Amino acid sequence: MNSQVELLKANFEDLQTIWKMQVEAFSELYEKYHDTETSPATEKIDKIIWRFNQPETTYYFITADGEKVGVIRVIDCKDGVTRGYIQYCIDCYENADCYNWVIEYKENGQPIGSISVVRLEEEIDCAEIGYCLSEKYWGKGIMPEAFGSVIGFLFREVGVNRIQATTTPTTRNPAG
Repeated sequence: MNSQVELLKANFEDLQTIWKMQVEAFSELYEKYHDTETSPATEKIDKIIWRFNQPETTYYFITADGEKVGVIRVIDCKDGVTRGYIQYCIDCYENADCYNWVIEYKENGQPIGSISVVRLEEEIDCAEIGYCLSEKYWGKGIMPEAFGSVIGFLFREVGVNRIQATTTPTTRNPAG
């Protein structure tokens, strides 16, 4: 049975709830790694308020059958592409095998890219990873760190035994 997944725009009064959801979602990872300086579980609500007040930012609750199950922050690029991609992600989440992550720059909390499973071949336990990263952040070791996290998750939690990434002829090496 598929859930009805929708976005519900958050307002200022929702920021306490958003912050609590963030802390709860990342607490287990914080307990495991004790990454106090970078963990969203240790962020103060002031950082959520600061992000909310940025004119290009909109927070949305992700709802499934009317229940708030997650939160996303959308940075509106004013080109329509962002909102179209968000709808694609919402449609994707109706599938059990959907894996999408935002890459956030630790120093300022800004989203700078994404990494996702673009194809999952369950019959051979293989996942193909796709990614994008703002060129400004290439060569800073960000993508290898993101790949390491996603690869570990896919091996441990999803049970794949092979992971591949495909590049296009125009792709340059963001790690180097």
